[in-house]
Amino acid sequence: MRVGPAYQALLVEAQVDAAVRHGLSPVLAGQLVVETMAGTAELLKARDYDTLAVRREVTSPGGTTARGLAALERAGVRVAFHDAIDAVAAWSAK
Repeated sequence: MRVGPAYQALLVEAQVDAAVRHGLSPVLAGQLVVETMAGTAELLKARDYDTLAVRREVTSPGGTTARGLAALERAGVRVAFHDAIDAVAAWSAK
């Protein structure tokens, strides 16, 4: 079962929707989000998949990235992914 691409596509959709709400065109927003995801994948590979190291490298204390990450945590992004994987695992175990 390949769920990862759908999850990543949903993340792109959510970010594009948010960018469009703030005035970017859908095309430009999509390009920016997808290029950011590609760059992030390369950065993670270069850092031996150390997600914490990458987040620390690109996040200034009290800066815009830190504010955005805090908002995602408050909104329950981790819990949402845990719930999604739990739902898939439960269904697959049947």
